[in-house]
Amino acid sequence: MVPKTSLFVILLITLSLSLFGQEQVNDTLVPEPKTIVRLGLIWPSFQVEQTIARNKTLVFDLWTGFSYLHQSINGQSSSSFEMDPGFTIQARFYTNLEYRRDIHKTTDYYSGTYIGIPVSVFFKNAGMAGGIVGGFQKKLGESGFWNISGGVGIREYSGLTDFSPLGNLSLGFILK
Repeated sequence: MVPKTSLFVILLITLSLSLFGQEQVNDTLVPEPKTIVRLGLIWPSFQVEQTIARNKTLVFDLWTGFSYLHQSINGQSSSSFEMDPGFTIQARFYTNLEYRRDIHKTTDYYSGTYIGIPVSVFFKNAGMAGGIVGGFQKKLGESGFWNISGGVGIREYSGLTDFSPLGNLSLGFILK
């Protein structure tokens, strides 16, 4: 089970970002949809991206990931490959939407680069991860999308804590 302090930290981050966004949301919204619903195909996921302020969104992502774990404790090593369902809450700060609009490139459905602060919870191994990522997402055709991001963070699982690469590659459909 995920420690209560971890859930408290996630709740605190979410509330503070929401309050920050409420101060700025009144008259500075970009002309983007307020809510985007997506279905990811590479790694099964269901994502909702909610506008909270100008060029800022919160992404809620329910997913099934795959992980390779290698542990060495007291000279004994073990390896496993597992499916690991979980969820992520990520604050995104889009860095180039205004520039892309100025040079007449598409920005619909937040097509552009971003800096994200993801916090993930893994259900199976009762762990969590958080850090910072840089990424790019783009709309494909009428209702497709792709997203790629990478960064570094801290991961805690099964009582162990380590530095870990963070990232996401998703391809899917925009449902709304």
